[in-house]
Amino acid sequence: MSARARSAVLYGMAAISAMLTGALLVAVFGAVRLGMLISSVEDEGIKLGKPFALVDQNGVRTTEATHAGKVRLVFFGFTSCPDICPTTLTDISALLDELGDKARDVVPVLVTVDPERDTAPILKNYTAMFHPNVVALAGTPEEIAAVARSFRVVVKKVPLENGGYTIDHSTGVLVFDRTGLFRGMLDSHEERADWRAKLERLIAEPASTNS
Repeated sequence: MSARARSAVLYGMAAISAMLTGALLVAVFGAVRLGMLISSVEDEGIKLGKPFALVDQNGVRTTEATHAGKVRLVFFGFTSCPDICPTTLTDISALLDELGDKARDVVPVLVTVDPERDTAPILKNYTAMFHPNVVALAGTPEEIAAVARSFRVVVKKVPLENGGYTIDHSTGVLVFDRTGLFRGMLDSHEERADWRAKLERLIAEPASTNS
């Protein structure tokens, strides 16, 4: 059993009943063109994003153009999340394993919503448990807040009785094609075969902005 598979089993055993959720991600209708994560665009009056500069789990500066030309799966979460975050990344990792060589054209991007604890080294240890394509982005609280706002992602720090805190946040995996066009979401209620069909369709499309 691989280290990633062992980690997935441990996460499954450790999962508890309370799923940390915030408000649902704002529904986006029609086509929204983005860079890696964001670029200044509007769709039916809803503005999504601005240019950004964060760092990945290896400490490398990452901008909205870093992974241009790839199919991107964007997810907001944090390493201390007990359930939905590791479950989502485990499912994505299994999907990429199924895709085989085609997975080289897919980049899952985890944007932390807990910048105070999720430093680049912490994210590096965390992402090592999942597929090697997974990129995790960190930044200052101000930078992360700006990125979250640009996607209309709700993030709320919730104090705990022991003096610590957890994070409530919007969930969902946003799917962008090679050109940066928003193409929908991976729904946790769908079969993984449906996820695979969506990604294979996008992988087959050219990295062109031409209509």
